[in-house]
Formats: sequence, structure tokens, C-alpha cells
Amino acid sequence: MKNARLKELDVLRAFAFIFVVEQHTMGGYFNIKGISYLYYEIFKFMYTLAKPAVAVFLCISGIVVSYSSLKKFVIKNII
Repeated sequence: MKNARLKELDVLRAFAFIFVVEQHTMGGYFNIKGISYLYYEIFKFMYTLAKPAVAVFLCISGIVVSYSSLKKFVIKNII
């Protein structure tokens, strides 16, 4: 039996992907010389907002692995 695809995880994966791209992009702007303080603070805020991207990807991976192996799990085989 094939498991149903979890569409909610696809949406979460898309947001995490956008956050990873944003983190890599904003990280490069911190090294620009002569950037105004306002832009620096905006970039820093956006960078901080995207920080949990890696943790979200790890959680998604854990959910998918446990969801896919949950149907095959039989307690009698362990005991």
C-alpha cells in the first residue's frame, strides 16, 4: 500500500527552501563596505528570520522517515 503524500510538508519544504536561499543571499550583504545602518538592520532581521531553515529540513526528514516506516512497523517482530 502506498502512503498518501503530505501536502502540508511540501508547503513547509518550500518555505524552508526559500529561507535557505534568503540566508545565503543575506549573508553576503553583511560584508559590503559603506552600507547604511538601516539596510544593515533590515538584512540582519531577514537573516535572523530565516535561521530555522536547517532545523525545519531536519524535522521534515524525520517526519517523512517515521511516516513511511510506520505502516511497516509490527511490534511482534521486535519482541
